[in-house]
Amino acid sequence: MKFEDLKQRLRRDREMVSVTLEIPADVLADLERLAPLREASDAVALMRAYIGQGLREDLESWKSCNPNSGEQNATEH
Repeated sequence: MKFEDLKQRLRRDREMVSVTLEIPADVLADLERLAPLREASDAVALMRAYIGQGLREDLESWKSCNPNSGEQNATEH
């Protein structure tokens, strides 16, 4: 990911939306147990980190497979 793209992703003033996610209770328990070990404040922060990490990896992979994509989002194709 380019530095400028990463800088935009880390801005705190980006628009936020709330989502509801159903996950198994044992998965939530695992997230809560792992959060402090991963230096996350709680399970929600850890989920955000995991989503962000996976999203960045997928976007990089998508961009490398679509070199002529320019700056378009993966969802635009």
